[in-house]
Order: sequence, then structure tokens, then C-alpha cells
Amino acid sequence: LGKSLCAIRWAETRPSVTKALVIAPLSVLPSWRRELEAEGITACEIIGTQERRTKAVIEAGKDHKWYLINKEGLLTREGGKTKPSSWVQLPWDLVIIDESPCIRNPKAKITKAVLKHLITAKYRAILSGLPNPEGPENYVTQMLFLEGGRPFMGAGNYWSWQQQHMQPSHGFGWSIKGNSLGQLRTEV
Repeated sequence: LGKSLCAIRWAETRPSVTKALVIAPLSVLPSWRRELEAEGITACEIIGTQERRTKAVIEAGKDHKWYLINKEGLLTREGGKTKPSSWVQLPWDLVIIDESPCIRNPKAKITKAVLKHLITAKYRAILSGLPNPEGPENYVTQMLFLEGGRPFMGAGNYWSWQQQHMQPSHGFGWSIKGNSLGQLRTEV
């Protein structure tokens, strides 16, 4: 679709970006690297175990502006607990999430890590060929990320959005209220 090349060219026109992070599925990271190289940009891939990721960054030195990581790399296990990795907590200037539905579930630890740490990036972008495969509510966390933590449709988080714009659906799940679907489409 050419979305990664468009995102790279967009990102390269943003002022004062010194550290850019791309979050993409592991199978897509080599394509990102090739697209960046075609634009004359080298990138550091942060993949594998925590030790391998740390080693890759140390070996890359401070010469890189672009870093590539898969969504699983945003979390680490320490002492039997899963928590945000050090990579997600760094002060990134620009963050691109490829296949952005990976942050559609508000209960997922990856979504929580992104919404807690990465919304502070000055520039944020999401890419996906299919941003809401299951329902309109799947846009909410993606849009909260894009908005940098500012309210989306009057709600500062998914749960308050759900209370305002959805209703229990006959004891099974939730359905969107009246004009909220039209409002959501307009906002997106």
C-alpha cells in the first residue's frame, strides 16, 4: 500500500526529531528497514530478548535516529511480572504504530504501556489497512494515542468513552448509542 514510505517521508519533514520509534509486527520490520534504507536512512532494530535488544542499541551507538521494534518488545518480564520495557519509557520525539489495531484492546498491557508512555511523543501516527475490524469502539484507544492523551469525543480514556457512548446490549456485550456512531465517524 505504500503506507510505510508515506509515513517515513511525513516523519522526515517533522522539525526537531532526533529519536523516532516504529512499532510494527516482527514480520514487517525488515520491510521498514528496507524502506528507510531506500530513503538513505539507517535504523536500529530492537528485537529478540531484552539482552539482545540492549546489545543491538549499544552496538548501534548514538548514530541512529530511527528505531524499529515489534509490539512484544514494548513489554518485559521481571520477577514474574510483565511491565513496560525501558524502550517504551524513553523520551521519543516521534512514534509510528504500524498495524495499529494492536492497541485497540484497552485491557491489553501493550495498549496500557503505549497510552501511558508513548502519547508524550510530539508526533504520533497510526497505520493500518483495517483499523477497526471488530467494531467502532476499536477506534477509541487508537484515537486517544493520536490525540496525545487529550479527550476523544469528550472522554479521556476508553472506559469513560464507553459509559458515554455505548450501552449494554441485552445482557451480552455493548452496542453504540444513537448518534454516537455518526459522531465517531466524523471524529475519525
